[in-house]
Amino acid sequence: MERGLLGDFQPQGVDYGNILMDEPVQYGLDDGFGALAEVMQMYADNAMRGVSAPYRAYTGELGDPMEEAMNVAGLVTGGGLLTGAPERMAAAEAGQSMLGMGGGQYSKIIKGIDDARAADLRYRLSGSNKPLTKAEKDPRGFGRISFDQPVEYTDFEVLDVPLASQRKIIKPEDLNRSIMIHGSGDLSGTGKLTRLSGNTLENPVDMMGGRNYGLLTPYGWGSGQGVTTKLRNKALAAQEQVAKETGEVLPVYLNYTTMNPKAIDFQEMQTSAVAESIKFAPISKKDAQKFDEQMKKKDPEFVGVLSPDLRQYLAGLSGEKRVQFMKLIDKDEFRKLGFPNVGEARYAMTEPELRNAPLFSSGLGLYKMDLSRPNISDPDMVHPSFDTAMPREGGLLGLGEPIRNEVFFRDWFNNPKNLISEKGSPMTESQAIYSFDKKPNAYQVVDQEWVDTMSGLLGY
Repeated sequence: MERGLLGDFQPQGVDYGNILMDEPVQYGLDDGFGALAEVMQMYADNAMRGVSAPYRAYTGELGDPMEEAMNVAGLVTGGGLLTGAPERMAAAEAGQSMLGMGGGQYSKIIKGIDDARAADLRYRLSGSNKPLTKAEKDPRGFGRISFDQPVEYTDFEVLDVPLASQRKIIKPEDLNRSIMIHGSGDLSGTGKLTRLSGNTLENPVDMMGGRNYGLLTPYGWGSGQGVTTKLRNKALAAQEQVAKETGEVLPVYLNYTTMNPKAIDFQEMQTSAVAESIKFAPISKKDAQKFDEQMKKKDPEFVGVLSPDLRQYLAGLSGEKRVQFMKLIDKDEFRKLGFPNVGEARYAMTEPELRNAPLFSSGLGLYKMDLSRPNISDPDMVHPSFDTAMPREGGLLGLGEPIRNEVFFRDWFNNPKNLISEKGSPMTESQAIYSFDKKPNAYQVVDQEWVDTMSGLLGY
């Protein structure tokens, strides 16, 4: 069971140097990704020195925390002070160790960010009268509107569900002579959400996960038919191309790549949680009508925000329509009218370890694709948001730490041709990542150089 942590003290003040992500663009990419990637771009012996830079800046041990963190060596991308894990704080106080979900190993990098954030919050909230800024309460960007207190203090409860398997942590050498492709996935967790924002839900919400979907099911990946078809075709094309070049038919692994926290809005479980929260919200009929008028411009068939059929209606929409609903409700004008803070639902439904996971990184989840079988359009265990599952060989795997995609997929990002826009100008980092997400030639052949690089980064 996981519960949000209600603090013994109320937030009073904090100053991190205003580390804030820009407004996300399509597919959760951030215009500010390039700057943020520098904050925690490498992880080695100085990892904790980097993640604690804002705290040490506050105490006067160093100057500009951003400048300091940019000089740190390590693996992490997405940087800055990301939201911490309150359950880790509670476990530490109880003298317990906390394992990562579905693997028995919690990433040292993410734990370092968790612990630095937790220590920094405790220090900053202990005496300053300076109000917290939006960025300080929610540095990862779970909500577009400001939280009333640090996001870690969201009051929720998620009941654990039995996992069918555990993730096996492997070494880079175990992947030698294989092909890597990637699939961008949201950060959603597993379990049953029973309480949110201090309210016991009338109808709890089942969570079937993002990267851990395969730990609940015998499948490797779940998504829409179009996405799964593209992934399978990309794997087959990469395998065929490498066979032409080398004469070897290499196995293909699908790597989970972390997305923006708001990418979870695509899922049924997210809008279901918000629909349950609306039942407790003090929304007047007049204000509901104002929301309905705006939402009907996007979806003429919208049933109404106070309709008893809201949850069922949202569940039946496409993921794109659900995202539109979430974007509209996640506005200051509606929060001021008593609508729920949907950022709290995003936080509660995110896998605990991934709340601090660097964006657009790989290594935290992968599996060997079974390309001898077609995708499964009628899986026995159906994900409520996705209609197709992809078969796998063996179990779910991981390298145990997040590795930035520019390093993981070395050859694609090292090719200058891949980093030029259609207009002939150099891409920004976010543009390059978006392009990488769509290109059929975005794959990596694992050779000894790749193995040596990853082994060095991971400390083998």
